Amino acid sequence: MRPARASLTLGVGRDLLVALIVCAVAVFVSLAVQLQISERELDERSLEGAAHYIAVHLQTGSDGTTYLPELPGGSWVGFAYASLVFDRDGRLLYERPATLDPQVIRAIAEQRLPPGDRPDRGIHYFRVDIGSQRVRGAALHTGSGAEDRVIEVFRYENAPGVLIDDMVRQFPYRSLLVLLPVFGLLLLAGRWILWRRMRPIAEVSAMAENIGPHTLRLRLPEANLPREVVPIIRGVNHALDRLERATEIQRQFLRRAAHQLRTPLMLVSARAATLERTDTTQALRGDVRELTRMVMQLLQLNEIEALDGDANRITDLGAVGEAVREEMAAHSAQQDKPIALTRPPEPVLVRGDPNVIEVAVRNLVENALRHAPTGSPIELRVVSQFECNSP
Repeated sequence: MRPARASLTLGVGRDLLVALIVCAVAVFVSLAVQLQISERELDERSLEGAAHYIAVHLQTGSDGTTYLPELPGGSWVGFAYASLVFDRDGRLLYERPATLDPQVIRAIAEQRLPPGDRPDRGIHYFRVDIGSQRVRGAALHTGSGAEDRVIEVFRYENAPGVLIDDMVRQFPYRSLLVLLPVFGLLLLAGRWILWRRMRPIAEVSAMAENIGPHTLRLRLPEANLPREVVPIIRGVNHALDRLERATEIQRQFLRRAAHQLRTPLMLVSARAATLERTDTTQALRGDVRELTRMVMQLLQLNEIEALDGDANRITDLGAVGEAVREEMAAHSAQQDKPIALTRPPEPVLVRGDPNVIEVAVRNLVENALRHAPTGSPIELRVVSQFECNSP
């Protein structure tokens, strides 16, 4: 059993669907990775900005205490990050909020770097685990000598209400609400594009199904076809050209062979008729008649193949019967097998080529003459459609 061939349309559609799924997964993963990178960069930038904000606006009061004034309009620093400021000796100068756990203060203070290990920009980022929580922060080293300060800002990574974290966590899932409809539309658009591109191929395929022995002159068009399909169409057309030439050569051979055989057969038939009537001569005459009949059928077959065979022409079956009876009258009289034609008074019209129908009826009459007993009439009856449908 031959395996079922896969459809090109279904195959391309399946590949398109797989490609869209792979692209969707790749886009989703890429967005997630990019968001993680962006989160880290934005978080570090925000931490650095908060540290510089404190470095610029931190003030020392008349009593020697440090404080961060609230500017008009408020500040995002106090809401997003906790902060600590140490002097060069590690003494805590400022903390916000004032209710920080001493354990947290000690852990953050350990993230200060000695002067020799400080980066060129004066800031470094850190992560530290405090109990069950992870803290992310930045330490900014400013000033020198007696004015040396270490400003540390930090936040808990799992702290609720941080805008950047919420955006990063929710964006990949919210993006699905946009990506899924977009990829669905792309799939529908791909299906329409595929149907539009495959329609000319389907039309040519339907035309190819109508090519037969009598339509060998038909050629498949190359217009509006994809460039990849044109070589196949040209190959089919070239094959039809070769087939048409081979068929014409065969017809010419049959025509010439039949014509060349007819004259010798007529001579043999005439000479056999002059022989004395014996069983051998009777058998010889029968063989000659049979051979003559076969040659005549070859000629008729060649005539039928040479006809255009226009099935849209209208033919009167009564007129065809009259033509066949007149043509075969002399032959039937020699065999004492008269041909009787019965036809209705009104014409019996059918759709078909009259030449082809006449050849078919003549073959039927010849078969009847050959097999009917001597003296038996051959009845050729034309029946209308009404008579065929009547019980």
